[in-house]
Amino acid sequence: FRFVVRHLRSYDLADRFLGFLGPVVVVATLTAMLTAFVFGFALLLAPFESISVPDALRESGSSVTTLGFESTRYPGPTVIDVVAGATGLIVVALTIAYLPTLYSIIRDRERLVKQLEGRAGSPTWGPQVLTCHHTQGALECLPAFFGEWEIWAAEVADTHTKYPVLVTFRLPRAPNHWVLSLLAVLDAAALDLSLRPSAARPEARLVLQMGRRCLRDLAGPTGAPTETDKSGQDLWLTEEQFADAVRHLSEAGYPLERTAAEAWPEFRSYRLTYEAIALHIADRVVAPPTRWSGPRTLFPDLEPLPYRPPGPQSLAG
Repeated sequence: FRFVVRHLRSYDLADRFLGFLGPVVVVATLTAMLTAFVFGFALLLAPFESISVPDALRESGSSVTTLGFESTRYPGPTVIDVVAGATGLIVVALTIAYLPTLYSIIRDRERLVKQLEGRAGSPTWGPQVLTCHHTQGALECLPAFFGEWEIWAAEVADTHTKYPVLVTFRLPRAPNHWVLSLLAVLDAAALDLSLRPSAARPEARLVLQMGRRCLRDLAGPTGAPTETDKSGQDLWLTEEQFADAVRHLSEAGYPLERTAAEAWPEFRSYRLTYEAIALHIADRVVAPPTRWSGPRTLFPDLEPLPYRPPGPQSLAG
């Protein structure tokens, strides 16, 4: 899929094409398992004198797929055929049984992402999360908001470790990718702690802790680095970009208690713990390019998607 995407001219086409990745992985995994069973049972049948290698493959394929068009009427091969038929039936049945579970997990994962889009617009950006909560009179909702995302991060870490194929599922043409949404929430929590120390709530620290844990758990399925606390490590995000974000918050009337220069060291210490792995995962899954989410290897010259504000509904209450 990455090879094909590398040769596509537009990100929109790549995004739609990558929407097929998850289902294809599930089907390919099932096909590979059944193929392995066919060859495995064929190797068990081949030693019998009356069965040649081609006949063993035909008989094994007939049994594993439960079609029953080929069999040998001897005790040994008959037992193998019965076991092969039961194995193929169980594998297919278990795979089908897991599909509703996978769909339910994806639905629950995307629910909070869509809610975030309604609160902070799309594509989601950490400073914009705080801006929208302030302009809509909902700063008091931030603790509950961070609490919901702490639970979300714990659930994603648990389910996506058990079912790594979930990492490949995405909503095509969706500006808010779930990895970017988590990054935006972590940035919002780090900003709030850095710029409003007197109003800092434990929920912000807890979501940062759980978010880092979630990203580390996702490192395996995505091949991302797991070490994120290296001393002396440089941020991809620059101090100038941070200062621009603080200026954006100030112009929106956000209650700042520190200047950008004063808040930068603390914010930098927070972001150092999750930036490298978050940006690597976003690049690996070819998430839409947004502000503060790093470049895309397959589309290095692609500009961040334009921001679309949320609807006129109020968050208060």
